[in-house]
Amino acid sequence: MAARAPGVTRRTVAAIIVWALTIGASAVAFGLVIATRDTPVPDSWGFRGASELFAVTCGTVGAIVALRRPDNPIGWLFCAIGASFAVQSLINEYVLASVFVVPGGLPWTTQLGWLLSWIWVPPLGLALIFLPLLFPTGHLLSPRWRIAAVVGVVAIVSFSVAMALVPGPIQQAKFLDNPVTIPGVSLETYETVVYSVAIIPLALAIALAMTSLVRRFRQSPDEPRRQIKWFALAALVAGITNTLYQVIAVVGASPAVVKGMEILVVVSLIGLPTAAGLAILRYRLFDIDRIISRTISYGLISAMLVALFLVVNLALQSALSSVTKTNSLAVAASTLLVAALFTPIRRRVHRAVDRRFDRARYDAERTTFEFSERLRDQVDLPALVDDLDGTVRDAVAPSSVDLWLRGTGR
Repeated sequence: MAARAPGVTRRTVAAIIVWALTIGASAVAFGLVIATRDTPVPDSWGFRGASELFAVTCGTVGAIVALRRPDNPIGWLFCAIGASFAVQSLINEYVLASVFVVPGGLPWTTQLGWLLSWIWVPPLGLALIFLPLLFPTGHLLSPRWRIAAVVGVVAIVSFSVAMALVPGPIQQAKFLDNPVTIPGVSLETYETVVYSVAIIPLALAIALAMTSLVRRFRQSPDEPRRQIKWFALAALVAGITNTLYQVIAVVGASPAVVKGMEILVVVSLIGLPTAAGLAILRYRLFDIDRIISRTISYGLISAMLVALFLVVNLALQSALSSVTKTNSLAVAASTLLVAALFTPIRRRVHRAVDRRFDRARYDAERTTFEFSERLRDQVDLPALVDDLDGTVRDAVAPSSVDLWLRGTGR
């Protein structure tokens, strides 16, 4: 039996194989997307190929983490999520090609379409339950949290079964009817009874996982807290983007704007595995407070300016309805007002958010500003040296401070 090369372990080989399978399945699925790009198929949420892109991202992040931190299950979770989405994408493109491209269809179209009804649940459950439950160490917070893991497994299995038996058209392939259903049960009855019951353990498991993550953050030392902040930042961006998308969809924006927001939501979701991978590998953790502060700031600024634009625009349209039949004047005036208020709103929001989420930097900048103000009137050199020493210690808290003055004996 041939000996393995130094540093090559079974886990290394497994990570590379899973990654290669994920890339291969995603490549074949994307090849089908390109081959059928001119064929009229049902419109996809976001864009065709989004699942393949997410699969490649999760699979690549998972493989890197698994190779660098083979004892941490987080990498293997991402490998499993990426592989699952790759398989799902391949099945989806196969079914689309069978129904809309190939005359007479392809074998196993209905059976594979049935897989689409529930195959998305396990990777979603891993991402929403076990990822926050184990992040960032790969271990449960304590043995008492094993019950949360058990609830998570039950939730994933029960919800998968519930989705697999939904009567009527398959949600992910509405041009096919579900071949596996409970005889005599209507869709309304099924959604009221079975679906409602199955979603309870899923919601409970997600709530327990998020509670575990919050408690881990509170109990952890500085470095794990920064790792969790990276993950929370990505979740925050995804949440803000999805909220803006829902608002725009409800307001009734143009299809092009809605489609653009769908693409932004996809991009924000791709940020989740990327941020988690950076946190696990401890890459530039020291920047996270500043990044969180700016993310929250610009999220608040965007929400405030959008709300202001909508309110002023509606008010001006009502006021000017007797003068002009077009909305161009109201839109122009609202845009100018928002542009004029951007800088003062940005300044005040930055200051308020930094005070709460980036306190160390805020205090350091305030200390430095106060020193610069005192420096204008300071003429005594020894007093200036003592003041500078105290300012540096307050601002950056070094272990020691040495000051060299050119041309003096100090």
